[in-house]
Amino acid sequence: MCVCVCVFLCDSHTCLCNRLVLRCRQDARTRFAKMRSDVLVKLELLDNKHGTQLNSTQLSLSSFMHLHNSETVAQVCNQV
Repeated sequence: MCVCVCVFLCDSHTCLCNRLVLRCRQDARTRFAKMRSDVLVKLELLDNKHGTQLNSTQLSLSSFMHLHNSETVAQVCNQV
């Protein structure tokens, strides 16, 4: 991590200070790009997880509705 502190005002130190500022900016861009990439990967994994959970929930609901429907039909047929 860069810490940019420029206290020199003479020309010889200004060049060094400018290089330090540019280096700090480049380091910040690199860190930001890495963090952004990590966040995008995590968002994709989260989307996949939600899709998987939704599919399993729908399957469970479908199975329950089939079982309930079968029991209801059997009860109605037994009453007739």
